[in-house]
Amino acid sequence: MKLFVKKQTEAYKILFVYRIKKGQAMSCNTVSKFSFLEKIISKNNNPFSIPHAAWGLNEWDTLSEEEITKLLFPFIKFQLKRAKNTMDIYKEAYKDINLDDINNIEDFHQIIPFLVKDSTIVNKGFRNKVKHNPYCLLPSDIKKPTYTYKSGGTKGVATPTFNTKDDLMREAYSFTRAFRYEGFTPKDIALCTYNSTHKGGEVLKEALQLSGINYIPRRTNETAKDLIEMIKTYKINILMTTQGPLNKEEKEGKGGGIDLFSLINEGQDLIEKYIKIVWLGGYKLIDEVISWAKAFNIKLVNAYGACEAMALGTSSLIENDKYICQYNNIHLLQGPHYIEVVRYENDKLIKCKKGETGMLAYTTVAREGTIYIRYLIGDQATIIADEGECPCKIHSKVISNIQRIDHPEDVISAGCMCSIG
Repeated sequence: MKLFVKKQTEAYKILFVYRIKKGQAMSCNTVSKFSFLEKIISKNNNPFSIPHAAWGLNEWDTLSEEEITKLLFPFIKFQLKRAKNTMDIYKEAYKDINLDDINNIEDFHQIIPFLVKDSTIVNKGFRNKVKHNPYCLLPSDIKKPTYTYKSGGTKGVATPTFNTKDDLMREAYSFTRAFRYEGFTPKDIALCTYNSTHKGGEVLKEALQLSGINYIPRRTNETAKDLIEMIKTYKINILMTTQGPLNKEEKEGKGGGIDLFSLINEGQDLIEKYIKIVWLGGYKLIDEVISWAKAFNIKLVNAYGACEAMALGTSSLIENDKYICQYNNIHLLQGPHYIEVVRYENDKLIKCKKGETGMLAYTTVAREGTIYIRYLIGDQATIIADEGECPCKIHSKVISNIQRIDHPEDVISAGCMCSIG
């Protein structure tokens, strides 16, 4: 059995690398894409035995939501049981729930409550629990060493997400899917100014390497002037950075003090000469940045994710004006996380339809470390296109107008599905 798993893992690594080298997103015809993925996970309820490279296959993005949930549900059920057995924040919440009664994704939606970090409602939100014991977010069955990445420190207590090395690699492989849609190609040279202590910096590094892209990180002592000189000297053609803070509260951003605004101010002419793609994360793209990119024919792409889970969504490299997924319009990326957009109606949280605004919730389908089940991360978005409506290569729904919500539990009311934490 171990030999078979090893051979299967190597086979999908070879397939993944072959496609990277050939610049191929997919090689299966429309009919076989579902069965192709189904073969990888057939009769296997343990997501950790799936080859990491499988999460980097673009077949995931060609399927309908119904097909994806059919593939992911056994893993969701696996994680539900792990969460109840190994994490205190779920033991109490699930004490009256018989998980064996959850037999499909509809049961999951109807029975399983949501998780929140912050709330003004007494005893809601897990941040206060983390304050007293951060290891309440570490499953007790984990024996491997973990990386600890913290987020949300602006509210006084940064909350940790524990990841194993395998967790990071699963997310890195999934991020390679976004890079291919965003126009990255092997042999590109990418300068990344992302804060290396932020989880995004680590996952981006691994994903770039997996994609065959030369990666140059910014050292903490390098200034905007240093980086502009580096762009010229190293002939960098992809700039990965943050847009820059739009207010004082965002000053200490993911870019660690170096962002697009400061780089343009230092050497706009060299950026326009050498850079073909500017990849931005962390903030909504403002009109001025979009207009600048259009004026100088620089491709501008955006991605959506969080310290707790990535990548959750991506825009595409604009090949024609019919693409809906431009700039701040983001395709959802399912696997190794399951993403929902939900709204409150008649004391229930229901799935949003096109044109409706709701809260983003996700479940970590293939995470050994911190398990998030229907976690309301604190973002809301509007669905602007149904699956299949965008003519790009991604079949999923398109969301836009992503904004922060301070207290998701308060938005949906205390009586709604008894959100936990």
